[in-house]
Amino acid sequence: ARPSGSAGSPTAQEKPAIMRALDGIPGWTRTGDVEIYTKDGLYGYIDGGAEIVLQYGFRELAVFKFKPAVAQAAPKELVLEVYRMESGGAAFGLYSTKLEGGESVWPGIRADNWISPGQASLVKGEYVASILGPECTEREIGEFAAALEPKVPGRGTTRPKGMDWLPREGLVPGSWKYLRGPLAAQNESPFLEGTYWGFGEA
Repeated sequence: ARPSGSAGSPTAQEKPAIMRALDGIPGWTRTGDVEIYTKDGLYGYIDGGAEIVLQYGFRELAVFKFKPAVAQAAPKELVLEVYRMESGGAAFGLYSTKLEGGESVWPGIRADNWISPGQASLVKGEYVASILGPECTEREIGEFAAALEPKVPGRGTTRPKGMDWLPREGLVPGSWKYLRGPLAAQNESPFLEGTYWGFGEA
C-alpha cells in the first residue's frame, strides 16, 4: 500500500474525496488510515484475482475499516473496498463478476446493488464499492450501503450498451454479466473460449 499523495499517485487535490477519506456513516467509526493500492500493489492485496480486476480497467483501490460507534459485546469489523475504474462501463463489468442472479437489493439505494449474508456491493459512476462484514447483520450492512451511496460520485449506474437487448421475459433479476477480456470469460465458464467468442480482442 502506498499512502495518499506519495510519488507515482495523484496528489490529495487530484484524488477524489471518496478515495482519500470516508467518514460520517451513522453508527460506524473509521479505524486507521485509508490503504491505497495502485496497479503495481494490487497483487499484494488480492491474492490470485488481480489479473481479472486489471482486465476491466482498474485505476485505484481504497480500503477502509470501520467498527461500530458504540462498543458491543462481540467485536465487529466492516471492511469497505472502493474500486475506481477507467469508466462507468468498466465499473459495471467488475461489479457484475460477483452476480449470481436473484440477489437481494437494499431499498432506497438507486444505484445497482446487491446484498447477501456478510457482504454487499454497489456500482455508481466509475466506482465499485464492496462491503465485507462477516460478523455483521444484513440490516447493518444494508444501512451502511444506503448511507455510503450518496457519498459515491456519479449520477447512477452506467450499464454498457447492448444490455437493453436482453429479452425481459424469463430474465432473472441481477443475473446479467459484462465480460471483458479472456481471463474474465474463462473465469465465468470454460466454454467461453476467448478466440471463438472474441474476448481476446477486448
